[in-house]
Amino acid sequence: MTTAQVTVLDRLPTPACLENATSCVPDEGLRRGWIDVASLRATLQGSGVRVETLESSLRLTFPGRRETVLPTSMNLISRAAATSPAGTRTTVTSDRYISSRTLLFGLAAGSGLPVRLQGWINPKVSVGSLHFTLGTAATPFDACEIYINVLLNSLERQGPSLPGVSVHWARSISSGFTLEEQHRLQVNDQLGTVYGLLTRDPSGGLYLDAAPVDSSGQVKLTTLWKDVTFVRNAAQLVPPMQPLGIQKHAMLVRFTGWLDSGTPGVEVIVPESVRSIAGPRN
Repeated sequence: MTTAQVTVLDRLPTPACLENATSCVPDEGLRRGWIDVASLRATLQGSGVRVETLESSLRLTFPGRRETVLPTSMNLISRAAATSPAGTRTTVTSDRYISSRTLLFGLAAGSGLPVRLQGWINPKVSVGSLHFTLGTAATPFDACEIYINVLLNSLERQGPSLPGVSVHWARSISSGFTLEEQHRLQVNDQLGTVYGLLTRDPSGGLYLDAAPVDSSGQVKLTTLWKDVTFVRNAAQLVPPMQPLGIQKHAMLVRFTGWLDSGTPGVEVIVPESVRSIAGPRN
């Protein structure tokens, strides 16, 4: 089945950004992925979804389902210059965007339909029988931030076992850590299946990473520690103790792809070898 493609920007859109990509402003932390509402509307309406653009939100109604209202960005004004025989003319257009996280988790919570995410670059989204792709060849979208949020949501459902703990992402542009270790884990899973790794940082905060399985059946995940032992639940992720040579704990999870609350978003995996020692980064 051919899936429609929805245009996604990997940086926070601004009027200057819309005119010149080099002027785009990075998001805090991971780049969320900003979906062009016009592109999304065309995709959804073509599948029978009612789409209404309100002042600062988007109201979606899937056939036979209740309305789902999702916040969007404020209108962003972009200007395009066009040359005609009469001279140069400037056209002003109004563009609106919605973050990929807001769209997917909003649909999972409010549409009453099963929502699934599959893939890493330009992932496929399923909302009931509707299928579309986030990202295009011209504007590829990296779904890392979505998977990190699935992981955090899954931890919250297990109970407040780690209250008040700060969270850091391995791929965050504002992570603050420079000493990182790459673990290559043999999982022998389907190409592109996404895994995540949780450890604790020196201050006791959570340190997270996610990555897809490569063609050799390995997944490469980053921690702050060279030597880790795998545990079965987040409560066993005790804060690391000094000196640095003492064993550190990690939890490996496999993403199921499901985003709605009716199905677990991750499953914990304990490798046959319960210990991993990081190798050189490539």
